[in-house]
Amino acid sequence: MFEEATNEDFRNWIQHHLDKAIDAEKRALVQLANETAAKGSFQSSYRIVRSLELAHEEFDKGVAAALGELSRVIERTELDKYELRKIAEVQLNKFIEEVKIALKPDSLRKYGGGIEKTVDEQVAALDGKLAFALRQYDVGHFDPHQPEPPGNMKNEITIQQMYGGAIQQASPGAEQSTTINVSVDDIKVALADFEAALKASDTSGAKFAEMTADIDTIKAQLSKESPSPAIVQEAGRSLRSVAEGVVAGGAASVLWKILGLG
Repeated sequence: MFEEATNEDFRNWIQHHLDKAIDAEKRALVQLANETAAKGSFQSSYRIVRSLELAHEEFDKGVAAALGELSRVIERTELDKYELRKIAEVQLNKFIEEVKIALKPDSLRKYGGGIEKTVDEQVAALDGKLAFALRQYDVGHFDPHQPEPPGNMKNEITIQQMYGGAIQQASPGAEQSTTINVSVDDIKVALADFEAALKASDTSGAKFAEMTADIDTIKAQLSKESPSPAIVQEAGRSLRSVAEGVVAGGAASVLWKILGLG
């Protein structure tokens, strides 16, 4: 336009987009914390899992924006594309750390109940996703003009079958999958029966709120086109740990078995 662009201009422009993603993550996490605190489910697996999802969502947006701007600046200026690529990678690596800091994973791990593993896996997955995105950008598979990251960057695992499969995470280019030998409809039916048993038990107070939050977590996943088995099973574990001694009988045992917990 009026002046020649510099590498520093590009660095500042990339950082502008990444700062927006961090601010959006922080706002979303605060809103989630306030909502769950108001419902008495602040320490539930729902808040923890949803916090991880929000961090990944804003991370994906930031990566897509940064690499999209990288392509546009390469096309529109005479700046060295290799230097621009290096600058983008440096800024994105800093961005990962900012995303993790905003997420506060240590505060999520402290609630225990087996959630620590999920937190560690999802935090580590950020590094793998960035390495994968950069590689796909370099070889021309990731079109940075797309408004959303490509499907294989999304942190989702399609439920096809369930019992006892292994989840692969944090490897560049790795496809995340598990095996669960029941359908989503089977889980929905078992969950509905369990929820009816819970209401019939006259449970109230903190335990009821926590179990309801876990049920809502499972329902939210089952409503997605590609539910996450890791999240479904983690919410199931949390639900079972609270439900013991409260909800018994066939409805509970069937749900635990279907979720691979029995």
